[in-house]
Amino acid sequence: MKKSYVLLLGFVFVFLSFAGMSAEDMNYKVVQKDTLWDLAGKYYNNPWQWKKIYNSNKDTIKNPDLILVDQEIVIPSAKAAEAEVLASETPQAEEIAREQAPAEAAPVEPATEEPAQEEVAPAPEAAAPEPSSEPAKTAVEEPPKEEAAEVAEAAEPVETTEPVDTASEEDPAPEVVEEPVIEEPVKEVPVEKPEPRKPRRNTSNLDPAGFVAPLDFEFDGIISGVKGEKTMIAQGDVVYLDIGSESGIKNGTMCQVLRKKGKVKGENGMVIGLQIRYVGQIEVTKQVNEYSSTAVVYRSYEPIVKGDLIKIIPEK
Repeated sequence: MKKSYVLLLGFVFVFLSFAGMSAEDMNYKVVQKDTLWDLAGKYYNNPWQWKKIYNSNKDTIKNPDLILVDQEIVIPSAKAAEAEVLASETPQAEEIAREQAPAEAAPVEPATEEPAQEEVAPAPEAAAPEPSSEPAKTAVEEPPKEEAAEVAEAAEPVETTEPVDTASEEDPAPEVVEEPVIEEPVKEVPVEKPEPRKPRRNTSNLDPAGFVAPLDFEFDGIISGVKGEKTMIAQGDVVYLDIGSESGIKNGTMCQVLRKKGKVKGENGMVIGLQIRYVGQIEVTKQVNEYSSTAVVYRSYEPIVKGDLIKIIPEK
């Protein structure tokens, strides 16, 4: 009965508090960077009361961690928030009071008297025998005569003589004969001497301006690519050719890199040939296939590009 009465008073107190303070609730429009935590700290001076604002706007605020800008919410008055806190603490106070109530006295069982134990007198100790005044006689066995004679013989000193090494006098030690070591002659491994490399053709005196070739001048191939996909090819770069062993090239073959500059006209205005320019010189490597090969730029007069023409330098 007492518990129901306390609960009723608590609900009436909460109802009257909200009824009297509802006029003090404030409508608020959310601005940038607002949070329920900050609003509770601003209006209640306690950011931990953010749940009061959330409970009053559950229809509007779906996620308490995210409120939207320009969203209109209701901020309960501070007194209404305190009333809600008291209402939430009322059942807790009742539970604490119930736990602290003294427990009913448990019936005390009457003490039962235990029967007294009879004391048993200790038995008298047996009297110790009195020591006799006569000393105890001990029998000593004498050793037999034969054993005594053996012990006497063992006690006599024994003369020791050093052993004579007769084996050394009779059998002389065998002589050790050293066998001569036969030295085998060292075989000389013939060293293969590298073949002398053929001298390259000296092209340093070539005219960079090039030469005039006839219209039917034939080229042996072109530079089809470059290792590393470089745009400008220079000395030391690796290039790919579209000619191979079928064209007569092999490892070490030297080629001129040429480039067409235009047509040459005669005095009568007729085209008489092609202007060819020296671009560089390449040397074919070991990677030679039937219709393709690889070469290294040996000398470049200007940047070599993909598509430049090739002319094999004949060997002397």
